[in-house]
Amino acid sequence: DKNKMLSAYRRIRDAYLRELDRHAETREEINSVLKKIADCKDTGKERMAKMKVARAKQDKYMKEWQDLEKVDKAKVKEMKRDISELQTELRQLQHDVKYEHSLRDTEERILDKKEEEVVLKERELSLLVRDVQMLNQ
Repeated sequence: DKNKMLSAYRRIRDAYLRELDRHAETREEINSVLKKIADCKDTGKERMAKMKVARAKQDKYMKEWQDLEKVDKAKVKEMKRDISELQTELRQLQHDVKYEHSLRDTEERILDKKEEEVVLKERELSLLVRDVQMLNQ
């Protein structure tokens, strides 16, 4: 009986020790997994921090891009307005030039007529002078 009890005790003790060993191995595996999880969390936190920095830079660049687009649109609008004003001014100047040419042409015609009249008057005067000279002789 004593031997049986001793044998049973040893089997129970061995089983208990094996269970403790398995428990220790399991505990080590659990700790290893927990360490990996913690490392992943740290890596995830680092990645999130980097992503936040990258996102902030991206937002900054997008804001700058939008500001540049606004400035560009304003400049394009201003340039179109300036071009329109210049086109209007050019049309007015072309009209003024045509008007000045027309005035000049009219004045030239008037001068030509006056020149013709002067030439005619000179001829008449010349004829009169000749007639007077003939009469005086």
